[in-house]
Amino acid sequence: MATKKRIPLVDHHVLHDLEDDLQDPMSARDFARDFVRAWDDKYHRLETAVCVHDQPAALDAVLSVKITAVMVGAPRLAKSAIELERRIRKGDMRSSEEALENIHTCGDETMQELMTTYLNRET
Repeated sequence: MATKKRIPLVDHHVLHDLEDDLQDPMSARDFARDFVRAWDDKYHRLETAVCVHDQPAALDAVLSVKITAVMVGAPRLAKSAIELERRIRKGDMRSSEEALENIHTCGDETMQELMTTYLNRET
């Protein structure tokens, strides 16, 4: 029986590509640091919109999470956001509420992983 490979919290290849694209490792680190600092606000905005069943605001918030997660190399969080986006687009706000705990946990784990393996490492 084959085991399913777990998607990593952080893809360092994406971060290194971002460093190359920006031609400045510090700019990439600043972007990642800003993402970590903004996570609580991003999640709160998403949670609030989903819980009050504001579909347009929830869609806007989840797209913000998804896009920045992709850019910063957070594939598991991006996948969770994509799954939540599908629920929101269907108008299934009750199911979306149920998915919030997963995205919150994944987001917190991702922020911790970014801090310990990318932002706090020696250059």
